[in-house]
Amino acid sequence: MLRYALVAVLAACLSCGAADHPIRVASLNLDTKSGSELIVKLSSEPDLRKADILLLQEVVDSPRFHVAEQAAKAFGMHFVFAKAFTLEGDTDEGLAILSRHPIGAHRTVPLARNQLHFKNRIRIALLSDITMPWGRTQVICIHQDNRINEEQKIRQLDDLWPAISPKIPAILGGDFNTGDFYWISHVVPVPQAQHQREAVIEDARRHGFTTNLGGGPPTYHIPGQKIDWIFVRNLKPVDSGVTPIHFSDHNSVWITVQPR
Repeated sequence: MLRYALVAVLAACLSCGAADHPIRVASLNLDTKSGSELIVKLSSEPDLRKADILLLQEVVDSPRFHVAEQAAKAFGMHFVFAKAFTLEGDTDEGLAILSRHPIGAHRTVPLARNQLHFKNRIRIALLSDITMPWGRTQVICIHQDNRINEEQKIRQLDDLWPAISPKIPAILGGDFNTGDFYWISHVVPVPQAQHQREAVIEDARRHGFTTNLGGGPPTYHIPGQKIDWIFVRNLKPVDSGVTPIHFSDHNSVWITVQPR
């Protein structure tokens, strides 16, 4: 009897230790790259290989090559892909979530449409339930419009907040396109006339989300532009950083989190 009691205590301790172990979440816009060369470059990045959760934007999917599926195979991860729109012909563009932990239910949330005069896109958020060591967690990947101003940026987020469960921890990351520009008619940028990052960070804070990706290197290959973010709710951010990426026009952002 004592033997079984000791085994139970040991199992509980190991489970507790696993639950407290930090989880690493990374996000990267793939710049619509595709093919086996992309997968080799992705899987050759040490910081990306460390990720337990990988959020991907501008993910290309076609009958000839399924980027999300091939990336998941290379990383040994589960995955879910969601089409946002048809890029051209039979090629789609969308979002993907890769995870070392089981992915359960998932769905998409359409974001408010903006008429940008050219390169109009359907923007979505991809929501998935992932079984983390500490329990069920909602993980959200998002890609917001570029060439819009603060009001339209917050309007797109307004469509997302009601879909996120308040009952479980949540991780929200992706390409928020928070550039330091004010856009005239969605075409002409006025540099430094607007700093969308502050508006998005404040809006996220009002909904219980925080980030430890504050200052630091740019995440877009234009000096000073920090447009990619990861936010968490009911989790504790432990560390964060930006990884230079040479095969995309974005760098990768990452954070490590653990339960509070």
